[in-house]
Amino acid sequence: LTNKNLTSATNTFPTFNQNTTGTAAGLSTTLVVGSGGTGVTTLTGIVKGNGSSAMTAAVAGTDFVAPSGNQARLIAPAGYLAGNYYYATPTSSAASAAATTNNSLRISPWFVTTAVSVSSFIIESTVAGNASSVFRIGVFAADANGLPSTLVLEAGTLAVDATPGVLELELGSPLSLNPGLYWVGGAVQSAATTTPTVRQLTHSLISIPMPTRPTSMFALQVGYGINSISAALPSSFDVSSSFAAGNVPRIGFRVTP
Repeated sequence: LTNKNLTSATNTFPTFNQNTTGTAAGLSTTLVVGSGGTGVTTLTGIVKGNGSSAMTAAVAGTDFVAPSGNQARLIAPAGYLAGNYYYATPTSSAASAAATTNNSLRISPWFVTTAVSVSSFIIESTVAGNASSVFRIGVFAADANGLPSTLVLEAGTLAVDATPGVLELELGSPLSLNPGLYWVGGAVQSAATTTPTVRQLTHSLISIPMPTRPTSMFALQVGYGINSISAALPSSFDVSSSFAAGNVPRIGFRVTP
């Protein structure tokens, strides 16, 4: 090879737009909407825009529905006060007193909106059952479709064979629940001759899934039921073998003081 003198090539780079008005390079002014900005120097709260004009602050009550502190929600409270009592299941009308079916477990949905610690459950007995009759209370979790599934807690039993009234079942240790959907209810047991009358739910603010077409649209389904539960509650609730419950015992609870 013949020696050659090598000379370096001249590299030419493109010149980028250096206009800093409305661009991200060395900002000294407001970034306009067309360049990905807001078009304003300051904004407070939720913003709104139309894609071309400068963004503005959204107005509560006009552009969005604003939460109102601890105001009760439609189906469950926004928060739980320590030591206070609540109904677990919402209802659109006053609960009625109705005779129960012995060994029939009936449950209804319970919406928990914030983490809560429960120290006791309450029911109301209006007419006593035969001697030794009891009411057994339980809480079930909900599956991915919102249907009752595994047993969360078998709380125990309340005697419903004596003086009627609001009866309270103290838990051995508080039940801690995270926000979500649960199912709560219970079963009258050991009442072969005279079943007690307890306060029942006959209306609900939500629609319960019905596996089969109802025979009448007059009656409402407020929960699910399983018969032949004479002792401990099942470890899981089998919806496929349950029936549509038009009345379910009304359960209340107390938040741990």
